[in-house]
Amino acid sequence: MDPKILYVNIISKKSIGVFKILKHKALTAKDLDIPMDILVINPEDSYKKDNITFLKVGYSSYKFKIFAPNVLLEYLNKHINNYDILLLRYPLVESPYLLKVLKNFKGIIVSEHHTHEFSELLSTGRKIDKIRAIWDYLIKPYYFKYIKGLVAVTSEIAKFQKKYIKKYIPSCVVSNGIRVKDINYTGYTKFNGKYIKCLILTSECQPWQGVDIIINSLRKWKKLRVELYIIGKLSEQIKKILATLDNPKVKIFNYNNLSEEKLQILLKSTNFAFSSLALYRKGLQEACPLKTREYLARGIPIVYSYKDTDLNGDEPFALRIDTNNNYLDWDQIIEFLKTVPEGNEIREWAKKNVDLSLKLSKLYSFLKGLYS
Repeated sequence: MDPKILYVNIISKKSIGVFKILKHKALTAKDLDIPMDILVINPEDSYKKDNITFLKVGYSSYKFKIFAPNVLLEYLNKHINNYDILLLRYPLVESPYLLKVLKNFKGIIVSEHHTHEFSELLSTGRKIDKIRAIWDYLIKPYYFKYIKGLVAVTSEIAKFQKKYIKKYIPSCVVSNGIRVKDINYTGYTKFNGKYIKCLILTSECQPWQGVDIIINSLRKWKKLRVELYIIGKLSEQIKKILATLDNPKVKIFNYNNLSEEKLQILLKSTNFAFSSLALYRKGLQEACPLKTREYLARGIPIVYSYKDTDLNGDEPFALRIDTNNNYLDWDQIIEFLKTVPEGNEIREWAKKNVDLSLKLSKLYSFLKGLYS
């Protein structure tokens, strides 16, 4: 008999991107007949649809982190015999209720990790996050006493988490995937040799996205006209950098948000899109960003600066560029743009390599192995 899985996500701040991918995971699990229910504990939404449930916790900030695991505890008590495996997206151990969940659940608990938590918390520079990082470092070995399996989105993250584990537990790397058939194909505009039009999608211009690197690299650029579109909310740092940019060859546009229709029009007119350029700022060298996968599913070439779990580094539609010295080589980008394949070829690669069905199949195979 196949095991029934409850995939738990405790999300303290509403994220349209995270919520979207969780809904896509629910749809894909249903398509594949994987017996998985998804539970999203969050501060804003509360509803159930098929195999995904959103539960609202009426607190924000730190109170949410304390009481959200208690909501999970109550949910499990009501559905005590429904699940064999608890797949828990690691939320940081900041609540005594979380440890109670671990103690009470009689099935198999698997911990899923999306980041290097310690380094990411330290990268914010905030005193409270430094305290949280130290606490997580001290308490995590105790957390792992209850864990029977480890899932990480990159091998680098898996290796980091294993430092906290005192005994062997099975592990699996399952990188982020995207539901390609639900992503609109746009393709891109071939570089004409006269000017460059590019784009970066960003929620809040986080430091590891490297928006500052793009802008600063254009200060003295003189060869071709460049149009850069930043889609997302600008941070105060980026606003200050933009205020000092004075280059007639460069035009930078910003939109906080665009409708899907307007975004498609813009994407189709660009030559390429930037993915993350400064992941080293939060202690990571390897990643599998959803934005990268979205670009590729849309048929758009990318420029990125990290080791991607699903890319080997020499794909003709993806330029891996070195930005560790906060420098971007636009001449290298121009050479790359001259030989990029057609957009439909890029999308086909996405279907064969980063589709969510492939990722969930691999995950379920690993979980079934733990149960058998």
